[in-house]
Amino acid sequence: MLISNNTVSGQNVTEYINVCLLDTAGVSQSSVNYAAADQDLAYVKAQQAAGLTGIVIDTDVNGGSGKIAGVELAYQQQFTFLPGLLSGLGISTNYTYADSEQPDGNPLLDISNHTFNGQVYWEHSGFQVRLAYNWRDKYLDTQDEKRVRPVGALATGIYNRTEADEPFYDPTLGNNYRDAQGQLDVSASYDINDNITVVANAVNLTGEPTIQLSELGSIWQYSESDRRYTVGVRARW
Repeated sequence: MLISNNTVSGQNVTEYINVCLLDTAGVSQSSVNYAAADQDLAYVKAQQAAGLTGIVIDTDVNGGSGKIAGVELAYQQQFTFLPGLLSGLGISTNYTYADSEQPDGNPLLDISNHTFNGQVYWEHSGFQVRLAYNWRDKYLDTQDEKRVRPVGALATGIYNRTEADEPFYDPTLGNNYRDAQGQLDVSASYDINDNITVVANAVNLTGEPTIQLSELGSIWQYSESDRRYTVGVRARW
């Protein structure tokens, strides 16, 4: 936790359960303490006036030894044996399984257990068309996301995700996951000549949303992701 001039006069403590408390006024500290279940807004405001509130900051540090184990399978083929225009058809697929673990038992950030990419394409006489589908299952997006503090920490008044030897230790506290998501894209282009190509792209054709989940699997953030269309000309000299 970091002390700053704004923690006394400028800090908003309305969401007092998310305001961290300092052990000593004006002194930053490594541990993160929040108001207990029997402490209210008035208590935190009094702590703020006494210079006993701080700001939680993120710092990148080297962790212990994590691990990733998995397998990747890929297949690609162009069907040149087909007659005429069909000879330009082809497919490309890729599947990855990855099992990861941090020293605290959580998975590594931004790594899904299962990822799949599939593409059907056609290339002939300067034309290129690609239909691609990408899918990955749920993965750990961020840790200690204060907006998703779990019920257990609120009930006990103790938020402990870093001290394994202390009571109520839980390394999953505040975990924020990105839910499984698939996306369908299509792109097309035509080479007018060796130097100029007309291109068109459509991204997220099915309008898949982005969903954030808590450790317990409940949705805490839902973002609509609209389809995006672009056209353009690419020139090479």
